[in-house]
Amino acid sequence: MNLEALPKYYSPKSPKLSDDAPATGSGGLTITDVMAAQGMVQSKAPLGFALFLAKVGVQDPQFAIEGLLNYAMALDNPTL
Repeated sequence: MNLEALPKYYSPKSPKLSDDAPATGSGGLTITDVMAAQGMVQSKAPLGFALFLAKVGVQDPQFAIEGLLNYAMALDNPTL
């Protein structure tokens, strides 16, 4: 799965509202698979994932900005 495909799971173009049974042998990812992968990425690289979600408009950028600020402060750079 490409990272660029993630935003479509937050706001799909059209919900699939039908009483048809889903295919049982599909090789596609389910929403559960996507959310599990997202949780794993968020636990390994929370700042990068927050920046990506802010970039694509899924998450408020304030969290990503605070993360960048905390990272910069942790560098103990005397110019800050």
